[in-house]
Amino acid sequence: MNASATPVSSPSIASADAADRALRISESRYRRLFETARDGILLLNADTGQIEDVNPYLVEMLGYSHEEFLGKKLWEVGSFADIAQSKEMFAEVQASGYVRYEHLPLRTRAGARVDVEFVSNAYYVEGLRVIQCNIRNISERFLAAAEIQNYVAQLRTAVMSTVEVATTISELRDPYTAGHERRAAGLAVAIGAEMGLDGRRLEGLRVAGYLHDVGKITVPAEILSKPGTMNSIEMQLIQGHARASYDVLKSVAWPWPVAEIALQHHERMDGSGYPQG
Repeated sequence: MNASATPVSSPSIASADAADRALRISESRYRRLFETARDGILLLNADTGQIEDVNPYLVEMLGYSHEEFLGKKLWEVGSFADIAQSKEMFAEVQASGYVRYEHLPLRTRAGARVDVEFVSNAYYVEGLRVIQCNIRNISERFLAAAEIQNYVAQLRTAVMSTVEVATTISELRDPYTAGHERRAAGLAVAIGAEMGLDGRRLEGLRVAGYLHDVGKITVPAEILSKPGTMNSIEMQLIQGHARASYDVLKSVAWPWPVAEIALQHHERMDGSGYPQG
């Protein structure tokens, strides 16, 4: 019976017991997820910013004990010692209920750098607004990305070195125009920069400038170095270098139209150039 002597039915008691058991199971599952998660988790009081709880993974990641986190505000923990940024982050999640940093550098207690992805959102638990911060260690991913960037830079340097070697070989066969390719490349890049072209397109202009005359390797050296006027056959052989450059370069999967530039570099606006004019 209840206080008013009204009998309480067995189904009501059973229902309450079932609800209580379901709640305990849910809490147990959440706690297990919280304790075993392979991301760091912080729970903050949404009003004060004080840390209410922290999971073992974050303790392990940053090197501070569980007790050193509890009761402190986010910006009072050494890893989050950038006070201005931490307060700004807290204010943002207070206002919007969500904040995300794809890359946030932190420091462990020992001073080592840890690169993390930081996602924070606010929600209510039994009428109390809390902020949950999920902190994922992306140091290996960040290091891998840096290594890839370094590799790409090395590869770009190697490509340009190869391009310069090809240019040098071409110049050795045609000493009268030695330096022409480098000057053409520099001029093309300067014009492109004035036009506002981005770095990727400027790099393409540089490569095309260096290689546009590579087809001269198909022209006999005695014609390239011949003093005086050339006859019509010799001129045809010289003019064939544009097509030859195209044929040499077209098999390379350039990210720019290098072969087409080489093919067209003697064409004129009025259609009187070669080889298609």
